Amino acid sequence: MCNLHVRDVQNRYAPALLFLAAGQTKVDCGRSVPGPTPCHIEARLMSAATVTTVPPDPIGAATPVEFAMRLRALMTARRRSLDSVARRSRDAGTPISRATVYNLITAAGSPRRETLVSFLRGCGVPPREQIRWLTTFDLVYRPR
Repeated sequence: MCNLHVRDVQNRYAPALLFLAAGQTKVDCGRSVPGPTPCHIEARLMSAATVTTVPPDPIGAATPVEFAMRLRALMTARRRSLDSVARRSRDAGTPISRATVYNLITAAGSPRRETLVSFLRGCGVPPREQIRWLTTFDLVYRPR
């Protein structure tokens, strides 16, 4: 079996890597061939065997990657696409771009609170639930 380190594929497969278990450093593509096979790794990363169940709830997220996984789970639970979140946030009066939505769910960069509020509005999260997300956001992204 070939094993690749996560750092070797993280740039190309960043969205899929969000589904890896915390602390996992290798990806097993499940094939007995010499050398890396990225196309098989991508398929394996997205398979049910590797995807962990993440609740669409902020409680328990301790790192930016975990928080992003939960944002992605929220988006999925509410049946929203990148485009629909961007469109609905614009309709709610707090527009964010599709690229910004993508950056939030892949933990790219350090987002602003206003961006998270726009995302949550785009997902249709009521204000009472938004407080829990913002509280966890403050804990995860607090200055160290």
